[in-house]
Amino acid sequence: MPDVNVPAVEAYNFQNFSLNLFGFEVIHFTSFDGDHSRDIEVITGKGGEVVSYAQKTFKRNVKATMHADELEKLVRLAAPWGGNPEYLPPSPCVGISEPFNRVPLKLIYPQIILTKWSYSFKEGSAKTEIPLEFIVLQRPIIVFE
Repeated sequence: MPDVNVPAVEAYNFQNFSLNLFGFEVIHFTSFDGDHSRDIEVITGKGGEVVSYAQKTFKRNVKATMHADELEKLVRLAAPWGGNPEYLPPSPCVGISEPFNRVPLKLIYPQIILTKWSYSFKEGSAKTEIPLEFIVLQRPIIVFE
């Protein structure tokens, strides 16, 4: 029987998630996705048994979707490069989930670079979202602290 005096543990979720991108906190965003994979080459012996493997390549991407009102921060940050966010230098990205009664989960990407962003403004639309895609240049750090 569970102890009723111990507060319930909240699952890691997006509700208490904060995102720091290019040194500023993104207030209005709707998604944050990370995709990590690697290609492995398997080396087999005479009998077809695996004797070794070699790591060929890593693929790491990050995607975020923010509201159009956050675009102003991104364009101002890119002002030295003509206001185009594509020319921003590699920067850190940190995502933090802070659930109740648990240690925070931190997703730290030491260096990411913007590879794609797009927008679509529609007349009468109250909310416009800007999808961003990044490539991860350094190995991500995932910590619970």
